[in-house]
Amino acid sequence: MARISSPGARQPWVVINAYAHIDTGGPEALVQLAVALSGLFNSTRLLKSPLNPRLAAEYPALPQIPQVGWNHMRPGDLLVQPDTTPCNEAETQRGVSTWIWMLSTAARRQMWRNKRRGCHALAHNFWLASHTLAGFDLARRWVIRPYISPTIRASCALARGGAQKRNLVLLDSDTTDEVAAAARGACGNSSEVCEVVLVKGLPRAEVGRLLAAARIVVDWCLIGTERMVVEAVLCGAVLLTSHCLCGTEPRDFPIPERNLLATRRPGDLRRAIPRVLGDFERETAEYAGMRELYGSLDAASFRAETLAAFAEELDARDGGARAAALPQREVRDALGRLPYLNVSRT
Repeated sequence: MARISSPGARQPWVVINAYAHIDTGGPEALVQLAVALSGLFNSTRLLKSPLNPRLAAEYPALPQIPQVGWNHMRPGDLLVQPDTTPCNEAETQRGVSTWIWMLSTAARRQMWRNKRRGCHALAHNFWLASHTLAGFDLARRWVIRPYISPTIRASCALARGGAQKRNLVLLDSDTTDEVAAAARGACGNSSEVCEVVLVKGLPRAEVGRLLAAARIVVDWCLIGTERMVVEAVLCGAVLLTSHCLCGTEPRDFPIPERNLLATRRPGDLRRAIPRVLGDFERETAEYAGMRELYGSLDAASFRAETLAAFAEELDARDGGARAAALPQREVRDALGRLPYLNVSRT
């Protein structure tokens, strides 16, 4: 790629639109990207936003990244933003290389329009990479998978098999009334007494306590690699989901086939929940593969995937602005070292 320069005195920037004031999975993934890129490229910037206190504490490099406004960007800059923010054709036409990171299935129907407007695509998991709804699939190098924060991973390591586990069923925030009723009906009709909690609008500390205690997490239709669901499994819970969207991709969710239920039959939860609770130790043991997968994703793996996606773009914008010389062997070997799981349902 030819060297890119920006008009005026400064070097081109890499700008992340992170929505860093919000403590949900998508903004945390964008924060991870900003931190990773800032370690590779001194000219990394955040679009102006307050910083969520937990994210600022969890990622100490975050407050050190300079913030800029939309009007400060120039031709030659690179912008990464979530799929909830439409591609700005005026920016791409004036030379701002814009990348849309697909962080859920919700905005897929806009991807063809984003492509037409000149934006590039990234995916946060394998299912989205092959279901863009934009007439193309994304190659492996354009998949950058977020990781669970170190604090949560450490607490989950303590929680697995701990005495605080009880017959608690967690429901993801977008659970429908029909699915919630089926889950509550299972607890009401089961010989194993259990409790159902909808995880929505709760303080992060309370969510942590629920994760440590839960034996089951239900997300009937996975619209992405959803943070709370992965955290619950890392903490020892069993995931019950259906044959819907991201849950059908074993490279993202390597779980037993029997726990992928029929999407149109949420009533099946009435049998599945007592089954899991009645044989919990065997059920949770079969999620070792998923725990190993998400336990292996960390800041180092994220940096490798970021490097695989953006090495050429960063080199083109270098001009002496790199935090350190991008290691050429690492650039060359990045894709070969990235895990590409060959997994199947059990």
